[in-house]
Amino acid sequence: LRGGIPKRGIFEIAGEAGVGKTQISMQLMLQTRLKKEDGGLDAEAFYLNTEGKFPNSRLHQIASYYEQKYKYMTEKEFCDGIKIKTIKTIEELG
Repeated sequence: LRGGIPKRGIFEIAGEAGVGKTQISMQLMLQTRLKKEDGGLDAEAFYLNTEGKFPNSRLHQIASYYEQKYKYMTEKEFCDGIKIKTIKTIEELG
């Protein structure tokens, strides 16, 4: 990644189907929710979904691991700080 992923801004994760783009995106968004002393940003995240239905159940599954590991936030609280917008047409981007 040549220095990692920027802490602020907008970036795109692109690649072939099935290589883990959504998986890494979910993990990065949950990391953002962590306290700074745990390597997070103590912030919220936004996910712009352009590929059909977002796998919300998978996000909650990963968040339950974060709840068990970090104890200071529930699975719901982790997920509530992640805003997801699904768009289906290029016009919706405007």
